[in-house]
Amino acid sequence: MKMFLRILILFIVCAFAINLFGQTENRKITVTTSSKKALELYKKGFDFENKLQIDKAEISYKQAINLDSKFALAYVRLAMLRDNFDVRRKFIAEAIKHIDSVSEGEKLWILGRNAFYGMGKDENEYKFFEQLVKLYPEDEQANYIYGYLNHHHGGNNLPKAILHLEKAIKLNPNYALPYNDLAYAYMKANDFKNSERIIQKYINLLPNAANPYDTYAEMLMRNGQYAKSIKMYDKVLSINPKYPWAIIGKAANLNFLDRHKEARRILPKLNDLKLSDYEYRHKWRARVVSYIDEGKLDQAIKVLEEQYQDSIKRENLTMQYLSLSRIVRLHFENKKPSEGLQAYRRFNDFSQSKITNEKTKKRIVILKNYYEAYANYLNGELVSAKNNLKKFEAENGSANNDSKLLKTFILLKDNKYDLALKTIKTSDLDNPYNIYWLGEIYKLKGDKKNADLWFGKVSTKLEMNNLDYALVRRKTEKRIWEELEK
Repeated sequence: MKMFLRILILFIVCAFAINLFGQTENRKITVTTSSKKALELYKKGFDFENKLQIDKAEISYKQAINLDSKFALAYVRLAMLRDNFDVRRKFIAEAIKHIDSVSEGEKLWILGRNAFYGMGKDENEYKFFEQLVKLYPEDEQANYIYGYLNHHHGGNNLPKAILHLEKAIKLNPNYALPYNDLAYAYMKANDFKNSERIIQKYINLLPNAANPYDTYAEMLMRNGQYAKSIKMYDKVLSINPKYPWAIIGKAANLNFLDRHKEARRILPKLNDLKLSDYEYRHKWRARVVSYIDEGKLDQAIKVLEEQYQDSIKRENLTMQYLSLSRIVRLHFENKKPSEGLQAYRRFNDFSQSKITNEKTKKRIVILKNYYEAYANYLNGELVSAKNNLKKFEAENGSANNDSKLLKTFILLKDNKYDLALKTIKTSDLDNPYNIYWLGEIYKLKGDKKNADLWFGKVSTKLEMNNLDYALVRRKTEKRIWEELEK
């Protein structure tokens, strides 16, 4: 009898502990911790995070971990606060250590984050979060993350992204984080009416935070309301004078207004700010894009060289990689094949000596045939261009977007417009650069209606710091004005 009572008491205590230290509703993801106080700090941290008070959220999550060193989900939360891949990998690795003692929902959450940030496999990340939202369809956080992935990482399904982000807000109207991503999802769908509707709710929820107004400013910019956008960015800076995206956003608007020198005059303000890796990347990209948009590719290449040298000092391999790869591309865009091939050899030497991922190293080696084909094309050596492109496709596959574009250019040189059209239609037609060339082919074919349609689509791709858009924006405007003047 005593043994039975002991087992009964133990069962009651365990049940009480679960209720005390974690969520137990089947509709919500359970949060596992051995400490009631740690759970309170976790919830406090999440409240700060939801209010965009990131420094305070970080303190609370760290305090929760100090009380429970095996608090896996707190590590994941802490990882995602800062836009730094090294930091994210570090804390997610800690969460992985304790994955055997967490709930089913937490396990999927941790595995999903580790798939992307720890292993670089976004398709696996998507599968884990797809399973998570199926298990917890009434959990706002599961819906938010899954919606985010469909917008950004591996889903590429905008209607599904909007569906789940809207559901996250419906489940919890005070959950602020989905509002921002939902506003951007509607922007991407060119649904500015719904984007503004969501932003107004976001502002009402967090009237004293800078981010909702920053999102509003970008929505105005993408809708072509440049002067209003600049005023809204000024409001952001009145709330937080050190908000980097407001400075970058103002510069983007000035570029769209063809006030490039003015845009570049305000960008040095970013030098005095403490920037995340992502902000640091855009600090440089903003200058590069400004010169590209102005048609000064030589100057853009010089900025990329500055970026590369600065990235060495910062010990940022990702930025070094991106700088060198973009230098290669801009030389070819500038129709300087010799300089392009030389830049490629430098890029390849860097990659083979610095990059540890063998797949990446192999992929860059294979690019040799691609860039030789591109050089052949620019030099008018079409037979060699076709042969080298075939070699590249034999190793890399013909589904590569760059391969499709180069094949399109070669076909255009051969005056094979129908084949060129067929080829480019299989490329990424969300990319403004590809859209522009589709319009060009229709124009060459004498199909004014379709040419105008696709040039019009390019003109609505008003994305901040988009290199592909910068390369074709002024060309597109020229085409549109040519038609209007007829």
